[in-house]
Amino acid sequence: MQKKYKVIFMGTPTIASCCLDAILKLSGVEVLAVVCQEDKPVGRKHIINFCPVKKTAISHNIKVLQAAKIDNLYEQIKELNPDLIMTCAFGQFIPNNILTLPKYKCINLHASLLPKYRGGAPIHHTILNNEKITGWSLMYMNNKMDAGDVIAQSQIKINPNETYKSLYQKLCLAIQPMINKHFLTLFNDKVQATKQNEHEATYAPNITHENEKINWNNLSANIDAKIRAFYDKPIAYCILEKQIVKIHQATITNIKSTKMPGTIENVTKNIIFVATQDNCIGLKTIQVAGKKPMDVAQIVNGNHPFKIGKVFA
Repeated sequence: MQKKYKVIFMGTPTIASCCLDAILKLSGVEVLAVVCQEDKPVGRKHIINFCPVKKTAISHNIKVLQAAKIDNLYEQIKELNPDLIMTCAFGQFIPNNILTLPKYKCINLHASLLPKYRGGAPIHHTILNNEKITGWSLMYMNNKMDAGDVIAQSQIKINPNETYKSLYQKLCLAIQPMINKHFLTLFNDKVQATKQNEHEATYAPNITHENEKINWNNLSANIDAKIRAFYDKPIAYCILEKQIVKIHQATITNIKSTKMPGTIENVTKNIIFVATQDNCIGLKTIQVAGKKPMDVAQIVNGNHPFKIGKVFA
């Protein structure tokens, strides 16, 4: 009978559940338990909604461990005696006492080509900086954020109109072949891994509400990148007459700005043209407070605040 390697998986969002799914499809691996962030109430009714990794675990009758601090799970993890711990988008640092438990160490699958974009929001920052490629890095974990030796990487091309949503989907699809190729090779003592070049390291800290605000006194390419980087979450926004306006979709136009950045230069039946430091940005899908996202064509047919000459803050 083939030996099954014992694994504990740690992760929380959809992209992590894709990684868990990929591991579950492998023969020769037994997932002893999953560890994910604690359940949180969602919406005005504070309904408890299980995270994607927990849902996947439950559907496969896998033990679920949750705690505000993973340190509190040390004894349970030790008792399970895993051969390997695998993390993907977990959201907590793994302390040294847990890192040293598994025979084949702790492995992380990170959504960037390390050493670029270490941290909690690599997908957002990849698009914000108009990168042409990204990918996955499979790495050993240490006591520094995403700084461990890299075992393998796979590249993904980024299209000029890429959004957070579309790149997230691409990365999810790329997980299975990455796991198929490399996961079972982790269970030996001769894995080849490469140290990261610290001089090339860049960081992708978690996104704050202030990060989401559009600065119209910027180049149109950078504003367009921000709108794409935050679609479909958390959504870039600006202010018009003290009201938040979220920008879901926009485009760079070839129309040179002639007004102060943030000024509405023109409104057509499909697009609201807003001045930037160089070319106008054309707003196509927007969301005003208390409303659902709407195409500009739906908004400008009625009474609306987006008049020529008004200025977004």
